[in-house]
Amino acid sequence: MFKKLTAMLTVGCMMALCLTPGGYAQERIGSAPISADAINTKGKDGTISFEISGDGTMTISGNAAIADYDVLSGTSAPWTKYSPTKIVIQEGITGVGSEAFSGMTSIASVSIPSSVKYIGEYAFHNCSSLQQITIPNSISKINSSTFENCTSLTSITIPDSVTLIDEYAFNRCSSLQNVTIPASVSRINRCAFNKCTELKSVTIQNPSCVIYNEGKTISNTESGFSGTINGAAGSTAQKYAEKYHYQFNALGGTPASTTTPATTTSITTTSTTSTTQTT
Repeated sequence: MFKKLTAMLTVGCMMALCLTPGGYAQERIGSAPISADAINTKGKDGTISFEISGDGTMTISGNAAIADYDVLSGTSAPWTKYSPTKIVIQEGITGVGSEAFSGMTSIASVSIPSSVKYIGEYAFHNCSSLQQITIPNSISKINSSTFENCTSLTSITIPDSVTLIDEYAFNRCSSLQNVTIPASVSRINRCAFNKCTELKSVTIQNPSCVIYNEGKTISNTESGFSGTINGAAGSTAQKYAEKYHYQFNALGGTPASTTTPATTTSITTTSTTSTTQTT
């Protein structure tokens, strides 16, 4: 009788945890549309499934977008109760919804396929162990706070499909060291790289990129940026650096003298002030 009861309890626990015979945790998100806001632009319905292997890899598959979630209101993704270390999103997933992985501190790496067309706001917010992520060339925008507080992220490759880096996108990414912003990016919004304490250099390849007019757009201290901004001579990057007295390095040249006001003459300082007022 005792053995029978034990066996029944074991089966019940396995069903409750949705464990497959292979040792995977698997769960499906209905066959109905995921969400009107999260489905891809073609409006296809679909089923998304995920499974977690013994090495901590979570694989997400399907032919739909991952839904939007709102952690503060108590709506979080079904996989947040697990602690995966690696996320592999398979081809066929069309989007990553807002807050899809927000607060999952166990995640160290993420792979995103080219079928994904967007990554929502706060998607990887507070993923403090995230060290590596692949952003595909299908992404055109890095949304607000997407990687905010990803404090273990040391580097990021922004593909040349991206045209906008929105506000707080990499805010407080305190391990980020060097960033190259491709020529495709036409705008960098407020606090995009604010308080990235290890940030040493930012290269802005688009000479006319609009940079939000605030010192905290690019900063590694409370008071500003002690690293170097690289860009074309006469570019908006140079004007931004000059306005906030940040070190500027002209691509293919030497640092502009106007970015080191402590060593310039009074005539040069007057000229710089005039330029700032014009801007």
